[in-house]
Amino acid sequence: IQSIINRELKAADIGIIFGAAGPWWLFFAMLLFTGLKVVDVAMLSHWNFLPHRGILRRFERRSGRFSELLLPFQVVAKIPRGRLPSEPLFPTLYTDVDDSLLFEEEMHRNLAEPLRFMQALLAAADRPAASLFRSEEHTSELQSH
Repeated sequence: IQSIINRELKAADIGIIFGAAGPWWLFFAMLLFTGLKVVDVAMLSHWNFLPHRGILRRFERRSGRFSELLLPFQVVAKIPRGRLPSEPLFPTLYTDVDDSLLFEEEMHRNLAEPLRFMQALLAAADRPAASLFRSEEHTSELQSH
């Protein structure tokens, strides 16, 4: 997916996407406000979310530590409550395939739907295609607008 579309989102794109994000609002918001990679967001479970503190916790593979990200109240309000910790936050995107090659193929198929949805929104607004993948620096820049 990333190799097809490599233009990063601009502030104007963010307004277009969130103005009509519909069922993908929470997914797009988690991408924007956490700076996590798209696959990491797709694999989040309710265990990762601490609603009483508005915190998203995640395990950082490189350091072997947990980190906590404070989420905006608008995002916290959209996360469903009363779910089992093991339930995926995004069940249609989540995959539990163990084989790395099969995992990559299934994740690619799963992520195609929100990417196509986003591309359709941008196309309807006469904006060029863009990627769901951003660096943390770019995410910070977009959040400040």
